[in-house]
Amino acid sequence: MRSRQRRIILFYGGPGSGKGTQAKLLAKKIGAKTFSMGEELRKIALKKTALGRKVNALTDKGILVPNYVTMEVAANFLKKGGDIIFDGYPRSLGQAYNLNRLLIKIAPDAEINFLYFDVPISELKKRLKSRIKKENRDDDKDMEAVDQRFKIFKEKKQRLVEYYGSKGHLRTIDGKGSVDDIHKRVLKVIS
Repeated sequence: MRSRQRRIILFYGGPGSGKGTQAKLLAKKIGAKTFSMGEELRKIALKKTALGRKVNALTDKGILVPNYVTMEVAANFLKKGGDIIFDGYPRSLGQAYNLNRLLIKIAPDAEINFLYFDVPISELKKRLKSRIKKENRDDDKDMEAVDQRFKIFKEKKQRLVEYYGSKGHLRTIDGKGSVDDIHKRVLKVIS
């Protein structure tokens, strides 16, 4: 009897698109591990190491962390095995290329799905304002850094969507509506 193929699911969308919430819901439903580069980097930024200080300085300004750092963090998680949902990673074409090389080495037979949560920027900004009040996340409080994150997202989005589309991995999710409505769309695409 052949075992089921390992799944690597990449959640991508702008800040506030709900990818973190949806990643947790899907992980619970299908028994996958979730990996949030943002959360991992926030943990590293809190450490009093040289890398922690560097990550902290970059994330405070809303700047993407260098690929060599994200690659190391992603590789360590992939080596744990099993189905994995990547929440918000990759965020650039360079990261996508590097992740692809990692997947070839660590999970060559994995089924890969890139779920793009399509939500208008105006809606994303409303959600972030609400999230600031509810979750009190430091990375949402500095509006200059938030604007920088949106700028980077807009610059990187099209190339990433095209890259994963060309590989046949792209699944676009309408990210508007309730958490439950969006979750049903995710399940439909993944099943």
